[in-house]
Amino acid sequence: MNVDKQFDIALASLQSIYTNYLSNFWTALGSALIVIGWLLTSEKARNYLASDRFAKFAVLFVLFVCAVGHIRIAFLFYNASQEKMRLLGNLGNALSPVYYNNYGIMLDRIIINIVIILVLLLLAATLVWRLKPVDKSQETTANFNGW
Repeated sequence: MNVDKQFDIALASLQSIYTNYLSNFWTALGSALIVIGWLLTSEKARNYLASDRFAKFAVLFVLFVCAVGHIRIAFLFYNASQEKMRLLGNLGNALSPVYYNNYGIMLDRIIINIVIILVLLLLAATLVWRLKPVDKSQETTANFNGW
């Protein structure tokens, strides 16, 4: 296989990694926002989580696993992207690195995206953690302990 063909394949792979990374980020962001919206708007969910300790800790555990999983997946994308960037540089095609650098996943992007997702997951976990059981004489729904 000639160098130009190898370069085209590596570039297509890098573009695919970048597209999949963005898809993963937007999916994680949307999922975190849905969880927060569900916690804020579902009276049944709040009451159930406030009254069932196992369910509350199960949700907190799932949020933790999602956070760790997101970090792991983000760095897998980062490593795959860096590997393709090195390969493209080594192939020495006449195409300027400025062109294919746009598809590289840089560490600063990874860190910013991880922080955004972690903040949202931490917010969701805080909402779950602060749920208190309903005092039947005081209120009709679980609340966020003063929120």
